[in-house]
Amino acid sequence: MATEAQIQANKSNAQLSTGPENTKNTRLNALKHGLCAKSFIKEEEKIEFDDLLKEISADLQPKNSIQFILVERIAIALLDLQRIENVERIKTHNQQTKNKINALGQPMFLDVELSKYTVQEKKEKEKLEAQILDCNLPDEIISRYKSEAENRLYKALKAWKEMDT
Repeated sequence: MATEAQIQANKSNAQLSTGPENTKNTRLNALKHGLCAKSFIKEEEKIEFDDLLKEISADLQPKNSIQFILVERIAIALLDLQRIENVERIKTHNQQTKNKINALGQPMFLDVELSKYTVQEKKEKEKLEAQILDCNLPDEIISRYKSEAENRLYKALKAWKEMDT
C-alpha cells in the first residue's frame, strides 16, 4: 500500500504530465491511410466538405433538421469515397512509377506543386503523403472501405427519397 507521501508525490507528478498543449503536430502520428478517419485529415478536406455540403444543400434544399442530417451523411459518404479513390489513384501511380526518379534524383510519387505552401504546411503535407504512399493496402481492404462508404451513401439517399415523397 502506498504511503501518504507517495500519494502526494504521485498527485504532484500527475499535474506535470498533462500531455501536449497543441495536438496539431501530433494528431496524424498514427495515420496509416486515412480511410477510417472520423475527422478531416487536411484543412483542404474541411474546405472541400463545406463546399460540397453547400452544393448538396442547394440541390436538395433540406426543409428540417432530419433532412439536413441526411444531407450531411451524403456529403460525408461522398468525401469518404473521394479519399478512397485518392488512395486507389496513388496506389496505381506508385505501381506505375515504382523505382523511377525525377530530374532532381528524388522518387517520383505525386507531381505536387508545393511552392504555394508555407514551410510548415509543406512538411505536414509531405508527412501525410508519405504515410499514405507507404501504405500498401491490399485491394480487398480498399474494396471493403469503398463498399461500406457506398452503402452509407445509398442508405442516406434512400432515406432522403423516402422522406421527400
